[in-house]
Amino acid sequence: MSPKANTQSLMQVAILNAGIRKGYRACLYLVLWGIASDAEKRPMSANDLAKWWGDSRTITYKRQAIFREAFPGEETPERLWKVAQVVHADRSRQSEVMGQIVGTAWVAPS
Repeated sequence: MSPKANTQSLMQVAILNAGIRKGYRACLYLVLWGIASDAEKRPMSANDLAKWWGDSRTITYKRQAIFREAFPGEETPERLWKVAQVVHADRSRQSEVMGQIVGTAWVAPS
């Protein structure tokens, strides 16, 4: 079996852990966080993120809770955003990069 066969995308992991709707919303939070953090050149807190996007703190904290449900053990999207950037920059490295994180606790057993 090739290494690619066991590689799951972040979206697939989120859906496995939290279901389709929440998995999608978890990945949305990841991207919203990443865009704002890149623009500000620093990791954003939930309060900063709410202000930056013009969302209520309640909505932002709900999104954060869903993110944490989809990716248990990940307090912020920072590490996964870095992974997403590497994969986006060089799709040929997806198996290598995802293979390094797929062994973590938040991945459902196959």
